[in-house]
Amino acid sequence: MTVSENLDEQTVEELLLPVLDHLSKGDFDIPLLPHVATQVLLLAHDPEGNSTKLSAVIAQDQVLASRVLQLANCAAYGPRYPIETLPQAISWLGMNFLAGTAFSFSVQTGVFKVDGYEDEVQELWAYTMAVALYAKFIAGRLGKNPDNAFLFGLLHAIGKPYVIHTVTHYQQTSKVHHPWAVLDRVIQESYVEAGRQLAVAWELPESVKEAICFHQDCAFEQAKSPDKGAAITCLARHMAGKTLGQESVDANKLRTLPIGRFLGITQEDVSALLDSQEYIRATVDLMLV
Repeated sequence: MTVSENLDEQTVEELLLPVLDHLSKGDFDIPLLPHVATQVLLLAHDPEGNSTKLSAVIAQDQVLASRVLQLANCAAYGPRYPIETLPQAISWLGMNFLAGTAFSFSVQTGVFKVDGYEDEVQELWAYTMAVALYAKFIAGRLGKNPDNAFLFGLLHAIGKPYVIHTVTHYQQTSKVHHPWAVLDRVIQESYVEAGRQLAVAWELPESVKEAICFHQDCAFEQAKSPDKGAAITCLARHMAGKTLGQESVDANKLRTLPIGRFLGITQEDVSALLDSQEYIRATVDLMLV
């Protein structure tokens, strides 16, 4: 190991300590979700939730309402006529998809806005939203609920921005700004447990918690939900990585991944998913704040 690599290892350990300390105590300072983000998530999993209730919540935030209407009217979703009201947007796009999108817009502009790493955090959200969109498509091909899968993909890595939030707070006290590569190591080693604890604190549904805990290649078989949200999210991560150039996996490898065999994904399925790459990129651009 070179001197530089040794220093990086020491820095990673130094930054990991406050994160692990908070996690072990279970009393870390969890940033509160904006009111609208909390409400849309609850409505997405409320059997009595409906488009009228969801539109009333979204309407509380005029900027958010405007972004939702903009998304509903974009060419990617091909509305047959102009979408002029929130109930129309929800009817056209689906309640869970719109709730997840509203959550994403709200969180990007609020709780996880991190000074000094704006570009990296935006890339993180771009990847997360690509995962959510691919999860929606994969679920549709498997006969599972696409809108639920979208939420699983959107929330699976919610621990990552929390770790960034915790580390940057620590850096402010130490007055040292570390490169993103070092933070990324810290994130990879702690984000799943951070996400699990956030899911508990925010009272997210059990199916979402499962996707958060078991979405990695080494863990998806531990999931028990019939929704197969963790496994779908796992495959969606590979698809998103390829589409955004973050993973050097070719189409042939995608067709033979263990997760693909586990889900029963066929070559036809993989080809159809790859055909949606341009749509995914265009939609992710619209969903970034």
